[in-house]
Amino acid sequence: MSGFRLDFELDHEVGLGALGSHGGEACEDLDRLRGQDGLGLLLGHGLPAAQTARDFLATFEEPDLPLLGSGRSAVREEGLGLRGLSRASVAVVADLQAWAPQRVATIDLDATILASSKRAARPCYDGRRGYQPVVALWAEQDAIVADEFRDGNVSAQSGNRRVIERALAALPGGVERVFLRADSALYDHSLMVYLDQRKVGFAISVPVSPGLMRRMQGLDEAAWHLEREDGRRAALVGGAGLSARRRAQSAGGRGAQAALYRHPHQPQAGLAVRRRRGGQALLRRHQPRRPTRRRRGRPVALASRQGGHVRACP
Repeated sequence: MSGFRLDFELDHEVGLGALGSHGGEACEDLDRLRGQDGLGLLLGHGLPAAQTARDFLATFEEPDLPLLGSGRSAVREEGLGLRGLSRASVAVVADLQAWAPQRVATIDLDATILASSKRAARPCYDGRRGYQPVVALWAEQDAIVADEFRDGNVSAQSGNRRVIERALAALPGGVERVFLRADSALYDHSLMVYLDQRKVGFAISVPVSPGLMRRMQGLDEAAWHLEREDGRRAALVGGAGLSARRRAQSAGGRGAQAALYRHPHQPQAGLAVRRRRGGQALLRRHQPRRPTRRRRGRPVALASRQGGHVRACP
């Protein structure tokens, strides 16, 4: 960008991006960076003053939205400015794909708590007050393809399909396979059915009881065998080492068999649990490819425990 003058809006957007990349957390930090001549030479223009940046950010707020809400959790609709910024982001991602094409898109979807002392900030699930935006990151390009700003009291389990749809729509041409990685906030059967319909492989962490984990760890290696491999996933079924009584307990007293599923050609540390009720899948998870690392070894390895959940991607 050096050597030419950007327009007013892009000057501010680039300046705020430089602020974030240098560890700035508030507009006031711009005044400190403005004293560094080298950064201005690199950008091709000076950084905006703190008050000027605040005025610019204020243009993205819808004037008819109240500063303080009623306390109910809700996701605010994006105003004209934010929608325009989203379209610009799509163009940036397309440019990245043109320079460094990627055939695989692994989308990491997660909500992050941003603590805030503002009066308008809502209580988050961890007790702090703040905001809880959801971000969809394209791992291979290290670029954000979709986001949604939310109040702190909005559940991380709500509205995720909407964000995923926007992320998929933002992917440029040349992407042949898409995977999704997320924590247990996305453990929703209707969402997983949607991902299957869109042919999106996914790795979603799910709660696993200590008793079930002990039983899985206690299974002999001979109890595992390939059930099928159809180009999308391989199923590893355990059950030979479980008593009929234990299988019935694992399936909620319905005599069903507990089975373990993973993605076919991925690192071997992913593990998911599936129970059957008359052939219906109650839980299923796929593990996306990590293109920079491939491991071989045992047919099955138990995933690491994190926060009482089984993680598909350690």
